Amino acid sequence: MSDPLEIRHPQQRDASHLRQFIETYPASGFDVATAWRVLTDVAQSNQDAIEVHLQGRLSAVFTVVPTGFGTSIADLLAWNGHALTAEDIVRVLRALAEQAHRQGSQAVEIGVEPWLAGAETVLNEVGFEWQYTMYGMSRPAALPAAVFAPPSPLIWRRCREEDIVAYHRMLQRTFVVPGVVIPPLESTAEYQRKHPSWVLADQDRLAGFVNVKVYEQDGKRVGEVASIGRDPDFQGHHLGEVLMSKALSELQQQPLDEICLVVAAINKRALGLYQRFDFAITDQTEFYRKAL
Repeated sequence: MSDPLEIRHPQQRDASHLRQFIETYPASGFDVATAWRVLTDVAQSNQDAIEVHLQGRLSAVFTVVPTGFGTSIADLLAWNGHALTAEDIVRVLRALAEQAHRQGSQAVEIGVEPWLAGAETVLNEVGFEWQYTMYGMSRPAALPAAVFAPPSPLIWRRCREEDIVAYHRMLQRTFVVPGVVIPPLESTAEYQRKHPSWVLADQDRLAGFVNVKVYEQDGKRVGEVASIGRDPDFQGHHLGEVLMSKALSELQQQPLDEICLVVAAINKRALGLYQRFDFAITDQTEFYRKAL
């Protein structure tokens, strides 16, 4: 009798069947465009992608990618809702951890998404321990937002080719909280050439950045503050309000139902900033880590 569960790597990460599956069954927390970018761009090889098949049919798609901080993060990109047994969950978790180990990471992290709901005991049995909480936050898109202009001599402009190395370095210096993946420089450069970030700059010196995106989800048109950050050298310049003001002003130029973002619960300063801009916590995801 054949094994009802099969775990394998795709032959091509950009295969049409994977695109169709992600479009049909996007996982919670991922819009289709972002999930596709993680699969085809942030993931660096076919081995970084994992397909889970049940009874011969594709049931879930995962990626395992290094965060840039010595760990890898396992993301569920798409899932058709078919429940896994505890034994199947153990096998999937071990496959994800094995790939993180092959990447040379010291640990692997995973969020308790619906496919893992109620499986905390299983996570513990496989060696995963609770590590941190991520909050989902949102605000009505039409709600007015305070406007904060950048202090002189800083100005807003798009990231340029000559900024990319400094931009990538700023990402590495800025994102020191959990739940963040810093793509390799090559991936960052390719993405910036197609979708340049807004950067806060004093000539060639970068002080901060803003990335926003818009997508359809559950019948709503959603704007997302994908990432904002301030270079540590500019601490004390009160740039948080300037960054968030820019993000909202960019998103509010088009019709939206809501604006959302994600933040680590431990990041109290950012949490307070977002709440001052009328974001409220709508959900939370617990993340577990396994040392390798």
